[in-house]
Amino acid sequence: MNNLLTIVLSLTISISSMGQTIQLNQTKSTNDFKIKNGTYDIYLNKSDIISAISEIDSKLNTNNTFLLTLIKDNKLTSIDINVVSEKETEFASLLKSNLGVFLLLKGKAAIFTGTNPIKQIVADESPRMVELDGSSRTSFFFSEEGNEIPIFLGDLDSKLRK
Repeated sequence: MNNLLTIVLSLTISISSMGQTIQLNQTKSTNDFKIKNGTYDIYLNKSDIISAISEIDSKLNTNNTFLLTLIKDNKLTSIDINVVSEKETEFASLLKSNLGVFLLLKGKAAIFTGTNPIKQIVADESPRMVELDGSSRTSFFFSEEGNEIPIFLGDLDSKLRK
């Protein structure tokens, strides 16, 4: 039993230490969508969100037209992912499942802790999970290098990684 625990622990450590470092080259703008997560503020360009949602809908055969309209019409401009209102539930779900990871893996964000900008993040991914219907997804943990506090947690459908 101890050997099995040691192997699992070693595998977990090796998987998490193989994180991908991502450069964040975007700057914060007054028209960005703001995501609050604890001490972190994540700013996403609205045109990037709109393009990403369109690509997600195309590849996954989903329809998020309502959410696109909310973003385009500035009816949804920010979200605290730890305190989601009923109005924000659908967008929060899309953000945590595909949209956020999709944009962060491409470095399409400006991230701040307080007033300090973060120039690079680390994306640690879990092993791929396969659903009963054959679809699969991977969970991601985004953080500052050397920091275990998550900037963002989410998952990405495997169809979006191609």
